[in-house]
Amino acid sequence: GCTFVEALLTLQYSPSNCLGGLEQLSSILQKIVLCSTMYLPLPANFQKSYIDRNSYPRNLIRRTVSTYPSALTAYARRLDFAAPNLFETDVNKLEVPIRDLKTDDGNGEDLDKLNIQSQDELTKWFGVKVVQDPSDPQNPVVAVQRKDPKCRFVYIYGANARARLGISRSMLLELFTFHQVMPDYLDFISVFGLQSEVRDLRFSSFREQKNLKLQHGSSGIGNLGRSGKHYQLCYNLKGVTCTSEDHKDQSKNQWSIRQAAFYHQLDVVGGNALWIVTKGGLDVQQRFKELTGNGARTEDKAFGTPDECFRSSLSAHLLFCHWSTEDWRGYIKWLEYTIEKDASQILSNN
Repeated sequence: GCTFVEALLTLQYSPSNCLGGLEQLSSILQKIVLCSTMYLPLPANFQKSYIDRNSYPRNLIRRTVSTYPSALTAYARRLDFAAPNLFETDVNKLEVPIRDLKTDDGNGEDLDKLNIQSQDELTKWFGVKVVQDPSDPQNPVVAVQRKDPKCRFVYIYGANARARLGISRSMLLELFTFHQVMPDYLDFISVFGLQSEVRDLRFSSFREQKNLKLQHGSSGIGNLGRSGKHYQLCYNLKGVTCTSEDHKDQSKNQWSIRQAAFYHQLDVVGGNALWIVTKGGLDVQQRFKELTGNGARTEDKAFGTPDECFRSSLSAHLLFCHWSTEDWRGYIKWLEYTIEKDASQILSNN
């Protein structure tokens, strides 16, 4: 690592210490700040994307057929339209639970968790440091303190399916930029937010984006533990739950269809995984805790090798699918009973 003394010696013995001293001093002071706190530099394209995070998804690094400029502008326009009812505006109601398993690319703690309640907390959680260069304030330097965990689980939720999500717009843009989340996921989360009736119940989709070869002139982000070769998935599932049960008359039971939106990213070289789940209520988060908690099966929370990381990701996919299939039998029985009762009444009246 570098020290303050090394930086001063660099300045002292530089041929330009007389003419370009101020510019060099600014650069060295910046270096001291980064080195003294053990921050790691990031590629220039990622730094630019992060600094422009409020323009997400137009700031995404990777370009595909589905992410050309006009398509990204359309995503941004839809986000602008949904934002007033989608995001929480009361700073006292912000809460985004995050669980990191095997932190710092497997070299840190087994589990680190926090309910993020502000954008500053989110930035600190990522370990991001933005250093302003006095000689060039238009080009700040972005660095990180540690690598990504082997598995990160982010849960975005509202009090219920028809309430605003407990995340601010700026927090979501930083989260999606830091992890370079495919813009398709915006369509999945837009079904949530403040509304009188649950909307878009018929919306079902599965999207994917593969990057198994490095694009020309691109590379991974080694200081984040990202190889640059990964795949991304997002899909939504629907579950049902009985919200009100009448033991005397089954036809008076009240059922609700609930949606959940899932995003997953897996680095195929290192095995690092990211999950972002959006839902009204905390029940799916609780299930993920059980899947990866102390009493869980070893194979469901093993991240030692890329193969183990992949198997663990499949366990999470299965968990979410099992959640979706529960209670449908009871819902269908209720439909059958209600239809049969109504049909009998019609026949008897005739």
